[in-house]
Amino acid sequence: MCSRYELGAPPEDIIERFGLAPPSHAFFDQPTESEIRPIDPASIIGTDKTADVLP
Repeated sequence: MCSRYELGAPPEDIIERFGLAPPSHAFFDQPTESEIRPIDPASIIGTDKTADVLP
């Protein structure tokens, strides 16, 4: 069994909501309002308040 999730908020809203450091360019290239599958790159928030994308 695998999990999927949806990320519908624009990157700017996520950055503001969590008070994140400026993220990598790839963070802004992620699709919004789409289902994210285990094989897709995914936006993440680190414990140090950084935003990035895991391949």
